[in-house]
Amino acid sequence: MDPLECKFMTLLSPRPYQQQSNDQFNALKYLSTGAAYHEGAGHGISKDTPDQCVIDQAHLLMRHGERYPTAESGKKMQELLEKLKSSTTESIYNPLGFVHDYEFFVSNSFDYGEETYYGSYGGLTDAFSFGSELRQKYNHLVDLDHTLPVFTAGKKRVFDTANAFCQGFFGNGYSGNYKLISIPETKAQGANSLHNKDGCPNFDNNNNIDSALEGENLQYAQYEADRLNKLGGSGYNITVDDIFIMGDYCAYENNVRGESKFCDLLSPNGLVAIGYHGDLEKWYGEGPGYNMSFVLGSVLANATATLLQQQPEDGEKLYFSFSHDNDILHYLTGLGLFDDEPQLDVKEIDFKRSFKTGELVPLDCC
Repeated sequence: MDPLECKFMTLLSPRPYQQQSNDQFNALKYLSTGAAYHEGAGHGISKDTPDQCVIDQAHLLMRHGERYPTAESGKKMQELLEKLKSSTTESIYNPLGFVHDYEFFVSNSFDYGEETYYGSYGGLTDAFSFGSELRQKYNHLVDLDHTLPVFTAGKKRVFDTANAFCQGFFGNGYSGNYKLISIPETKAQGANSLHNKDGCPNFDNNNNIDSALEGENLQYAQYEADRLNKLGGSGYNITVDDIFIMGDYCAYENNVRGESKFCDLLSPNGLVAIGYHGDLEKWYGEGPGYNMSFVLGSVLANATATLLQQQPEDGEKLYFSFSHDNDILHYLTGLGLFDDEPQLDVKEIDFKRSFKTGELVPLDCC
């Protein structure tokens, strides 16, 4: 058979299973905790309840949804934008040329830190949809004559996510009742099980992060800076720190506008460097690389274990809690999920690690 004919026949033959692994080029995988929600890598395990099992109790611990950047991050982004706009270059091919007509994506300072509510990655719309989805799965656990307490950390974005989720799950009150219980994020609140970092005087992770990352190998981010300086012209003087801020642009502008030219600007290698740097900061600041993370996370882990051991008639059948990425990382550490993991290497990227914050705690994760 002629090779061309053989290729044509191959194209006509249906393929029930994809042969390409395109997900490895999904930018959301590498944007750490700023990434919009996306499913993590699977292990071939079905999401369906096994035939021989019946669910009589369900727990949800969920992060707030897609949001605007914080005011601190927004300030750094605007400073980078002004730096790029004031730069000059003689390069014919300039991938950074778009910045000269670019308008910053946060038009109102009141939006800093708040949920996005429209577009492809709207935080509140995603939370509502997820609530509706879970209602189909756990409808048999809903008691229409009972008001379910729902616990949420005190930040407005967390409360708003919890409310949007519950509106989806309970059909705006037409399919059950709920009451949101907001726990203030203050030192005075003490060591509650949901968000206890602020109430723990011994929790001070900044020194641990600085010490652990002192010898971090930043050559991969430097390669990305060199690449952009070469393409755009040396007048931009892009640094390693600028590369990490571009990663924030990619993440948060995507949350707001549903797209970002900064995502297109970054190469796959640059995204990998950004993702690993974010993982290092969280590993040594909120995860197994800091001993206090286990201490904080074990509080909620033990509380969950106690509730799971109760008979269904002795407590709630549904437990919904909403908080932040750091609280979820403490919880996962308290559960011992990373006990067999070596410390993340600051010299070389560990591609086989399971601790990938872009998959563990993206926005709207649970």
